[in-house]
Amino acid sequence: MDYKKIAVEILDKTMAKGADEAEVYVQLSEGTSIEIKDGEVDSFEGAKEHGIGVRTIKDKGLGFSYTTDFDKDSLNKLVDEAIKSASNTYSDSFNGFPSLTNKYVDVKILDDKVASVSINDKIERARLLEELAKGYDKRITKVRKASVDFSVTETFLLSSHNIDLYQKGSNCSASIMVVAEDKGEAQMAWDYASHRFYDNLNIKEVAETAGKRAVDLLGAQKISSCKVPVILADNVASEFLGVLTGGFSADSVLKNKSLLKDKKGEKLFSELINIIDDGLIDGMVGSSVFDGEGVPVQKKALVEKGVLKGYLHNAYTAKRMKEPLTGNGIRGGFKGTPNVGITNLFIENGSKSLDELISSIDEGMYITEAMGMHTANPISGDFSVGAVGFYIKNGKIAYPVREIAIAGNILELFNKIDAVGSDLRFYGKIGAPSLRIKELSISGK
Repeated sequence: MDYKKIAVEILDKTMAKGADEAEVYVQLSEGTSIEIKDGEVDSFEGAKEHGIGVRTIKDKGLGFSYTTDFDKDSLNKLVDEAIKSASNTYSDSFNGFPSLTNKYVDVKILDDKVASVSINDKIERARLLEELAKGYDKRITKVRKASVDFSVTETFLLSSHNIDLYQKGSNCSASIMVVAEDKGEAQMAWDYASHRFYDNLNIKEVAETAGKRAVDLLGAQKISSCKVPVILADNVASEFLGVLTGGFSADSVLKNKSLLKDKKGEKLFSELINIIDDGLIDGMVGSSVFDGEGVPVQKKALVEKGVLKGYLHNAYTAKRMKEPLTGNGIRGGFKGTPNVGITNLFIENGSKSLDELISSIDEGMYITEAMGMHTANPISGDFSVGAVGFYIKNGKIAYPVREIAIAGNILELFNKIDAVGSDLRFYGKIGAPSLRIKELSISGK
C-alpha cells in the first residue's frame, strides 16, 4: 500500500471540499511483547496497526477524524467527518497549523535490528532477563514479571502549509519485578529500561538492579519520625520530576492547572538544578526529528540555575501566548490530536557520585522507592507518599528501612536540594540523577 500517495490524495480532497487548512497524519506500527515465567513464554503478543487522522480548520473551527480502514468509502467518510467536525466547533482565532521550516535536525531513532532480529532471539532475550535476575542472589526466589517489548513505527505528516515529512523509529524496553526472601521475610523490587537501539537495551543492568534492590531491603527496620538530610535515588528523583511535567506545559498554564503559572523568570528551585527537555538525543525514546505537528524538535532549557526559563508549547499554545514554537506537540498516535508533552525531560548531572553523597551525611536517609506518587497534586505540588530506603549513619549505609512516609511540597523540596549526583538515568522519557535534600520530614513509627 502506498501510504504517501494516500496521504497526498486525502490532503488534496480535504482542501477541495472546503477546508481552510488541513493536515493528514498516517502512522504504521508493528510490535512484539513477550513475557517469561519460569523459563517459558507466559504471554506473547504481536500486533500490526495502521491508521490515518485528519485535522481541518474551517472558519477557525478545528475538526478531527480518524480511521483504520483504507478503502475508498471509509476515506471519503473520513474527510467529510473532519470537515463537518470543524464546522460544528466554535471558532478560535488561535487555531492554525504550523508551516514548513528548514530547521530540522537529523537524530538517530531507528535501529533496523529491532525488526530484523528473529522472534526466537527476542524470546531468548526475555528468558535471559529472568535468568539473570534469579541468578543474582540465591535469596531471589520469584520473578513476578519479566517482559520485553519491541516495536517499529512509521509516520507520514502532510499539511496545506507545505509540510511533507516522514520518519521511522524503533523502540525496545525491558521490565522485571522480583521477590527476595530470607528468614520468613519477603521484599519486592523492580527495574525498567528503554532505548531505541536493540543492543543498547541493557538486560543485565535491569535484572541486577531489580535483584539488588530486593535483596538489600531484607532485614528492613522501622524507625521513629525524624527530620534529617535525605538522598533521593535516581528513580525516585525521576518520579518527582514526573509530577512536575504538567507544570511545564503551556496548555496547563492556560487552563490554570500549573503550579508554575506566572512564575517565568522566578527562582523556584535550588541554583544547582538545571532541567532540560531535549528531543535530539540519539537513541532516546523521546527523541524525534519533528513533533506531531511537523515542528522541528529542539533542546530547551526549562530551568537554569533554579530559575524557570519558560514553558513547552504546541502550535496552539505558542500562538495564544505569543511565544516561540518548542516542538512539543506530542501525539499518542493517529487516533488523537497533538497535546503539549515532553520529549526527553531530565535534570542535568551534578558532580557528586552516589558514594560521595552518602558519605557527606552523618545521619539521614537514602530513599530508593516511593509508593503512591500518582497521588501527588500536580497543581499545588503537595505530596504525601510511602517510602522505603536505607538509614545513613556516619556517612555509611547502616540498615534498610520500611514503613516510612515523606510529605511536603515539590517546589519546596526542589528548593532544598544542596547536592546533585552524577548518576543520571532515564526511566522512559524522564531522567534524573540522585539528589540530596538538605532536610526532609520522615514519618515513622
